Amino acid sequence: DKAVLTPPYVHMCRTMKEYILYFMISGEMELAEGGNPVTLRANDVYILDPDVEHWGTKATECSYFYIHFTHSAIRAEEMEIDQLKGHMIDRRLNSMKESCSCKECERKKLLCIPKHFHINAPGGALALLDILQRIQNMYGSLILDTIYSDSTGHSSGIRPYL
Repeated sequence: DKAVLTPPYVHMCRTMKEYILYFMISGEMELAEGGNPVTLRANDVYILDPDVEHWGTKATECSYFYIHFTHSAIRAEEMEIDQLKGHMIDRRLNSMKESCSCKECERKKLLCIPKHFHINAPGGALALLDILQRIQNMYGSLILDTIYSDSTGHSSGIRPYL
């Protein structure tokens, strides 16, 4: 779903049971996750972890998409950015060599996503924004069936499963 925040609104404090992916369209959002400060700007992508409290630390103006999701195969791994880049390149090269569809080979094709990254490739952010807007337009009439509420009764967005 898409959200627009304007002061004096500050993101609520909450702990969710699923991951939340933010894609910042414009402005800036200041929040904390588990006590760690995070500043998000236009074209940033950030994934909030489940079972970790997060909250806004400052009233800011911003626009962003958010997607709540979960999957049993998701796991977090600590890596330096250069190590992650090497890991992703190795996985991509290996997947291009394999034509097998057994479970072991499929496991090797799992997607690696950094917790926080900025899209700076020309057209990359626009392409992602276009995809998210198309999804929102296509499924807008189905949102009532897929929307859920948090413990306070506030709407918390689409809950897709991978």
